[in-house]
Amino acid sequence: MFFDSDMFNDRVTLMKENGTVIENIDACVQKDKIFINDGTLLIEEGDILVRTMSNGATEKYEVIDRGYYEEFGAFDAHYQCDVRKITSLKEITPSIRTIHNYFNAPNSRYNENSIDNSINILVNEDTKLFDEIRQTLQKQGIDESELNSLLEHVNEMQQSIGKGNFSDKYARFIQRLGDHVTVVAPFLPALSQYLVS
Repeated sequence: MFFDSDMFNDRVTLMKENGTVIENIDACVQKDKIFINDGTLLIEEGDILVRTMSNGATEKYEVIDRGYYEEFGAFDAHYQCDVRKITSLKEITPSIRTIHNYFNAPNSRYNENSIDNSINILVNEDTKLFDEIRQTLQKQGIDESELNSLLEHVNEMQQSIGKGNFSDKYARFIQRLGDHVTVVAPFLPALSQYLVS
């Protein structure tokens, strides 16, 4: 015996995660501990102990630490389970819902219980890149006919994005640049991203 048998006046039901239910277990239920004098039971962390009271109400406890003790001298094998009362948690804890929002378009947004007064200005990164290349070329004092030819190649590159022939247009533009390749060198890494798309 661990305690006087008169101390074990509570009856609990053991509910295991695998669905096994064992009823009418003699126990001594305290605030954060449940003592069970039957060492033959297999109680594990995560199991639920349900106490049914004489007034018909029930309390549920989750086993946090089973606290199993082997037989020692006059003491039988027994449990001193550390528990957490879960019926009270459910009563005071509001239900929690998880919401996942996935946005995949430019300028996507989500508003909950609010008015959206924002304004989107969408700047196409492709347009920005090619506009900067054009402006850079125009500032170099290149002969007008040569400049027009280079600008035409820039237009062709921009129009070929996503059509499978960008690499050809890119190669022609680089060949046409000749001595002016250093002018557009800062843009080459950005342009090269379209070679693999």
